[in-house]
This record gives sequence, C-alpha cells and structure tokens, in this order.
Amino acid sequence: MLNRLKRLLPVLLCLAAPTFVRAQLSFYTNSGSITITGYNPAGGPNLIIPSTTNGFPVTVIGQNAFQFLNLTNVLIPNSITMISNYAFYGCQRLTNVMLPASLAGVGRIMFNYCTNLQDISVNNANPAFSSAGGVLFNKAQTTLLQCPNGLQGSYVVPGTVTSLSWGAFSGTRLSNVSLPASVTNMENYVFDYCASLTNFSAAAANPSFMSTNGVLFTKDQTTLMAFPGAIAGVYVVPNTVTNIAGAAFDYSVLSQVILPNSLKNISLLAFGSCPNLASIIIPASVTNVMVGAFDSSYTLARVYFLGHAPATDWGDQRNTPIFSSATTVFYLPGTTNWGDKYGTAPTVLWNPQMTNLNFGKGEFSSDITMPSNSIIVIEACTNLAQPAWMPLVTNVYSGTSQISFSDPQSAIYPQRFYRLRTP
Repeated sequence: MLNRLKRLLPVLLCLAAPTFVRAQLSFYTNSGSITITGYNPAGGPNLIIPSTTNGFPVTVIGQNAFQFLNLTNVLIPNSITMISNYAFYGCQRLTNVMLPASLAGVGRIMFNYCTNLQDISVNNANPAFSSAGGVLFNKAQTTLLQCPNGLQGSYVVPGTVTSLSWGAFSGTRLSNVSLPASVTNMENYVFDYCASLTNFSAAAANPSFMSTNGVLFTKDQTTLMAFPGAIAGVYVVPNTVTNIAGAAFDYSVLSQVILPNSLKNISLLAFGSCPNLASIIIPASVTNVMVGAFDSSYTLARVYFLGHAPATDWGDQRNTPIFSSATTVFYLPGTTNWGDKYGTAPTVLWNPQMTNLNFGKGEFSSDITMPSNSIIVIEACTNLAQPAWMPLVTNVYSGTSQISFSDPQSAIYPQRFYRLRTP
C-alpha cells in the first residue's frame, strides 16, 4: 500500500571530486521498497542517490523524477532496478551516466533532451543492458534503446540491431543515420525532433525499410517514416504513400509539403511543431487525421481540405487539438460532416466567386469574393481541351472579402480561360 510522499532525510556524502552535497529527495514506499519521485534543486547539481533510506532499499527512479533539473553528475546505486519514463528528461547539463548492474527495466526516453549527454554507460555485470559508443542497448544488442542527444555527425546502427525502441534517436544532433539490413522494426517517434538530420540511408538489402533522397520509408514506400529535420524548402510526398507516420515531419523546417492523392492517414504529431509551415492542402483521399497531427505548428494559418471531413483516431470529437487554435480550416462545397470547428480550428467554406466580369479597354477584369484569412491562386490557359494552366497572381485575403482582378495580357490571346484554386 502506497504511503504518502515524504522528504528523504539529508544524506551526508563525502567524495573528493565532484563535491556531492546533502541530497533532498522526494519518495514514497511501496511493498517495502522506495521509489524516488523528485529532487530539490537547492541540493546542488551533483547528486548521489542512496541505496537505502529509512531501512528500505531504493529501487525505482520514478517518472519525471529529475525532469529539467540542472544536474551535472548523478550516481545511481546498485539497488535501482527500474528507471521510469522521462526520468532525466531535459537535464541539459548531464554529459555522462553510468547505469548499475542491478538495473532490470527502463522506461521510454529516459534521457531525452539531455542535449549535452555524450555517453550512457552500463556496468558490465548487468544481465539486461549494454552500451557501445555511448549508446544504450539491450544485452544482446538486438534493440537500440537510446542514443545520447549530445552525439553529433553520422551514426551507423550496428548490424546486430533488429529493433529501434520508442524515441530511440529523439532529440539527437546527428546529421546522418544509416540503417543496416537487420533492422526490421521501429517503434513510435524514433526520429522525433532530430533538428540536425539531413539524411537517412537504409541498406538496399533491408526487407522492411528503404530510403530515397535521404527520406525514410517502409520498403513498399506506402508509409513515410521520417523526414530529415534540417532539410528546408518544398517537399513533394511520393504518390505511393498512403500513411504519414507519427512525428514523421515533427519539427521540420520545410516551408511547404505537397501531399499525394494516394494519402489516407495522417498520424499523431505527423506535422507537429513545424515552424515554417503556413498552409497545407489535404487531399480528398485522406480519411483519418489523428488527434494532435498538427499540434504546436503555430504558423499554420490555413488548411485546405479537398474532401469530406476525415475521422479522427478518437472518433468524431470536435474539441480535440488536431491543429493549433491559430489555424483556419477551409472546406469545399458539396463535402460533408463539417461543423463550426474541426478539432479546435474554425471551419470556413472555401467558395470563391468571380463576379462583374468585364472585357473593356483591352483587358479582362472582374471582382473576386472570398472568405477572409484565405489565399487563392488565379490561373489562366488558352485551351481547355489541352489545358496548360499558368498562375497569374496569388491573393491573400486578410480582413477583406472582395478584391478586383485584371489581366492586361488578355487582349493578345484569341481566347483566355481563368480559374481559381487553393495555393
């Protein structure tokens, strides 16, 4: 039975260098053992965790226990059997950690966003885990559990590895990651927030994954697994892709992503925290947009849906944060299931109209009405049988619903056709 949270009595630590001070640890007891839940940063940046206190062994470092603390050194005793999810998350001054022989279990991304962490070492006597080159593996090195965020340059995954664990490379500063033929399984968010990545390469003999132009896909190229976070500009997703994997473009600096008509599913955080993405067009083929797919992409002002309102992974819930609240969703006439909001984003009918058409003084002109906070592209062609549409102008509507348009070159063509489209 859980006891209420207590304060660990000060433990006097006598070491030469670094100088460890009296630790102030929060904890609870459960079935005769202690779980650490927090640390008072007033105790200083150098921490030693005791192996026992109050007569009980200290066996677990709890979830978020040392999150975002300015720890520079941590000594983990040979009594700890479990380090929980996010235990050292955001400890940006840590440079190395030694895991004890007693450790039998680890949670997800324990050391993520430890931006200066260069080395995760494991006591050689540990029967469950091992390390090589500062990277944490299971004992047999068939599963890569976590790459330290401080590693830079290129990294070649060892040929013994068959699986990449949840968030294994999340937040690293690597520029290139090479996958051997042996890697056949990847859990979620393996390459989330890899802001320095410019290239993925997968061995040609890999039966599960492939890379093309530095982008990582499943072997059949139906799922886009991860896009290098440091590549800017415009990216056209191949028309074989039916699924954008979780966090595939998370923190990407791309300014535009063009989605194919083959796409059906956009996963959780697929386009989360994209700082340069101002608008995106969702093809009519998309039937599911997962909750949080565009979360924290605060510059995403406009999303254009060409089909019916897609379902979400949590059903038809209109208050789920699919988009940032700064986003406006535009939908087309004739499409269904649109309410006042899609998630938390307001929805607006995208139905531009050309009115007051006139051909005078040698040029075509008209008025164009459109919802505010939207963008339209005006295009022209001279042959509808074999149209070659040419963009003439892009108009941004912010706070106005009508503009005037004129085409001074219209008189030089025997016939000229116009259309309005999304950007």
